[in-house]
Amino acid sequence: MPRRPSLSPRGWLARLRSALGRGRSLAPSVPTVRTGSGTALTRRGAWTLVVVCGGIALAWRYGARSINAVVLPALLALLAGYVQVRLRGAPDVERDLPPAGFPGEEGRVALSIETDSPFPGIVRDVLPPGVDGDPVVETTIGTAPVAYPVTYRARGHHEIGPAEVVGRDVLGLVSRRLPTEGTDRLVVYPPVRELTAGATTALVGAHDPGRSHERDEFDRLRGYDRGDPLRDVHWKSSAKRDDLIVKEFAARTDRRPVTVAAGVAERGDGASDPVDAGSGDRMAEAAASICVALLDAGVPVRLATPTGTVSAAGDREQVLRHLAAAAAGPRPDVDADVLVDATDAGATVIVGGVEWHFQGMARDPAAGRGAAAAGTEGGGGSDAVSAGDAESTGDGASDAEGLTADGGPADGSLDDEGPRDADDGPQSADDGPQSADDGPQSADDGARAPDGGGGAR
Repeated sequence: MPRRPSLSPRGWLARLRSALGRGRSLAPSVPTVRTGSGTALTRRGAWTLVVVCGGIALAWRYGARSINAVVLPALLALLAGYVQVRLRGAPDVERDLPPAGFPGEEGRVALSIETDSPFPGIVRDVLPPGVDGDPVVETTIGTAPVAYPVTYRARGHHEIGPAEVVGRDVLGLVSRRLPTEGTDRLVVYPPVRELTAGATTALVGAHDPGRSHERDEFDRLRGYDRGDPLRDVHWKSSAKRDDLIVKEFAARTDRRPVTVAAGVAERGDGASDPVDAGSGDRMAEAAASICVALLDAGVPVRLATPTGTVSAAGDREQVLRHLAAAAAGPRPDVDADVLVDATDAGATVIVGGVEWHFQGMARDPAAGRGAAAAGTEGGGGSDAVSAGDAESTGDGASDAEGLTADGGPADGSLDDEGPRDADDGPQSADDGPQSADDGPQSADDGARAPDGGGGAR
């Protein structure tokens, strides 16, 4: 029986590749199954191991010792890669978060990784459900900060991290998961909607500051105005400037804050609705819009939610941060000027005993500023009713249109007076000088008025 010719190492590799199949990517990747130490072969390392095992099997079966020229270097590469990743220590990760924002806004998260020496690898950060992004970056770790974009989706205090660093050897055959510690909190505010002029006026009307006329706090020096008391004249400054200078004091205002109580509306049995998870978001959106409108108007705010109470005067960040983490629950039982109750259909706001629907208080960007204001201000409501009555009367609406279009009755009874008005124009113009001439007479009459009635003749 003739003996089979022995193949060269290149031929054995070609036969092995043909048996395993062509076209598969040999690029390194992070495996999903690891050992207890976090060390594992990449896809490239796994294919290398398959080649080594296949070469050993073929050499044992056919006795081709020249295959050792391929098997031995591959084994040494795998061993060197394992030792290389095992000697690496855990890196230090510092995370730089973007500023707090509103849903829909975008930002970038930067990771600074400190290591003993740079090495190739993959950085994978952990994002919460309320933040979207692609936190997986393949780079050379330890050379420059790693950054990736994120998009804010839902309000809340979201914990980001800890990051996972997967280091590889220089050939990309062996990888090891390097543990890191540390999380950071990204704050996403609730949405804030602009309120209509009528709603803002009603909210500001709930604020009744008391005015104090105490003169303890000196403000500045200014020029004298008619009506200023003489006790406020600063005589020393007036003598230097050869003009009256008065002292102005800052009148203090008793800034009583407007108390806003927000919560989830209760059912008839006295229990809050636990089914609708969005009630807390609707509560936060309505309360945030109301508080921001008051703060922008210079009115201090005291907000009470199921989570707690916060006060603010001019700085909206405290209120927004509180509402970002406010949980859904019954409205606090406090003496409040503004009440906010969230339901499964929206939110209702009570200001001064008047109930508003929050959708009517807010300007709708899709409908336009005027359309949103018409639904909440008093004049808009009356116009809507009048328009409805006109449509229901039929002929009456036509008569109204005739009056509006012609400027008078439809029978044209005022048409004859039109030319007279035109002729009267010059007469009115001629009367101008007569009126001017009467001016001195009026002045003379005024002088003679003390002599009695029409004056002396």
